[in-house]
Amino acid sequence: MVELFRSPRRLLLFLFEGALVAVMVVVSSCLRYGFHEGMLYPNLTKKALLVALVLQGSFYYVGLYDLAATRVPRAVYGRVLRGLVLGSLALLFPFYVFRTLVLGRSVFLPAMALVAIVVPLWRVLYNQVSEGAGFLRKTIILGSGPLAMELAEMIRDRPHLGLDLVGVLARDRAQVDTEKRIIGTYRDLFEIATAQEIQLVLVAYPDRRGTLPVEQLLEIKFRGVEVEEGVNFYEREAGKIFVRELKPSQLIFSEGFTARPTTRRLKRIVDVLC
Repeated sequence: MVELFRSPRRLLLFLFEGALVAVMVVVSSCLRYGFHEGMLYPNLTKKALLVALVLQGSFYYVGLYDLAATRVPRAVYGRVLRGLVLGSLALLFPFYVFRTLVLGRSVFLPAMALVAIVVPLWRVLYNQVSEGAGFLRKTIILGSGPLAMELAEMIRDRPHLGLDLVGVLARDRAQVDTEKRIIGTYRDLFEIATAQEIQLVLVAYPDRRGTLPVEQLLEIKFRGVEVEEGVNFYEREAGKIFVRELKPSQLIFSEGFTARPTTRRLKRIVDVLC
């Protein structure tokens, strides 16, 4: 679940679809009893939120928010249906414990049918629109090393990131290779960023002493172009560390190798209870 918070785009999608599920419960109630009576259905808001919470947890568990794996409609429909089955079974427990939150079959079953239709249709539409050229941010990578090539491959293989890679900039003119999408050098940054209307620059090379085009980066940043550290981008989107850029000092001075006694005791209590 932590992965959702690494990507604002994915988190917003998760929250929007949760709201969509809750709305489907309300719509089902209105279809069953009429608008006025349906809106007065006992504890409707709480029941809709409970269903949305459980179903969203199920959708996450079955991989609906692995956006790279749900680019085709068949994968979307399959994961939504698996999530509905798992979520329906999971709802048996809160329905049994909290009797006031029980959702009648005449409302629950139509709500599940609506979710099975509306959520996949919405997701397929979202995929088509978000991967359209008009919704992609033009991106350039500063650097031509392993990290830069990894970022270029990530952008190419993950359309859900919403990025359009214009090219890569290398240190020397001799490294320019259009087949590898190396379109210029660091000195060309401002010119290319202006001409191509670049919106994001990823700085992805380790040795920057005397080579980082600071003035050009500042100039484009003042013009509204986003400049981001390539390692940070990779770790946020991939959910793992780029070990080839890992420095010994990051391990020596980092925390997390030992746990406080309070933390260990709390973990043990949670383990026993679970």
